[in-house]
Amino acid sequence: MKRIVWLFANALMLIGMMLVGYAALAGVWAGNMAQEYLFWGVGGLVFMVGLGLRNRSE
Repeated sequence: MKRIVWLFANALMLIGMMLVGYAALAGVWAGNMAQEYLFWGVGGLVFMVGLGLRNRSE
């Protein structure tokens, strides 16, 4: 069970980093700051939830 939670947490961290990376690229390409901040916020939140789950599963 701990292994499943650990894998899920790592997947959440990866998704969070992908959202943050997309925010950085979208901000450069489109110049839409509202969308960029939305993805920064959601990506950072997903990453932090994954990090917390990973720390609790170890």
